[in-house]
Amino acid sequence: MNPISAPPKRVRDRALHLVARAFLQRSLLCALILFATEAARSAVPEAELKSVLLFHLTQFVQWPPAALRQAFAIGVLGPDEFGPALDQAVGNEQIAGKPIQVRHGSTASELAGCQIIYVSSEARQSMPQIRAELGPTPALLVGESADFLAEGGMIRFALTNSRKIQLEVQLDHLRSAGLSISAQLLRVCVVQGSSAR
Repeated sequence: MNPISAPPKRVRDRALHLVARAFLQRSLLCALILFATEAARSAVPEAELKSVLLFHLTQFVQWPPAALRQAFAIGVLGPDEFGPALDQAVGNEQIAGKPIQVRHGSTASELAGCQIIYVSSEARQSMPQIRAELGPTPALLVGESADFLAEGGMIRFALTNSRKIQLEVQLDHLRSAGLSISAQLLRVCVVQGSSAR
């Protein structure tokens, strides 16, 4: 009978890395759900809740490596609904060793290069105009208008009757931009698109 040999060190290290990453993602997801639930109960301002959700999306969405070569930026298209809340949520956080920037613009072209673009429901551009201006860039488009996903958006913050924010995801749009999203996050989202089946 042959003794079972231990796997090579690089295999063990990779396995430990994957386990640690899965644990971290689950911990973040639990914290995010807990924050959203507590925020709904305790009248946390909506801008703060959305800001925290936007920041935490950075932990559950993966961008192509080329998209992370420059500084990570969250753009706000249209009137600023966040005030100082988004800057505070981002704080001194980093992605790929670079600080997260918050940018504002009135047109999508002003936000070219942002990895996340929050499209205000008051933005003057339509989603087809926004998608055309951005082109095939790996930008995660987040918004909250009722037809946001149908018009080309990727993640929608849907306000429920109980004043909670439900995340809705359009997988086809997300994947067509070269982005992927954690299966753990998808479990707590309403998922749309042919990829959802």
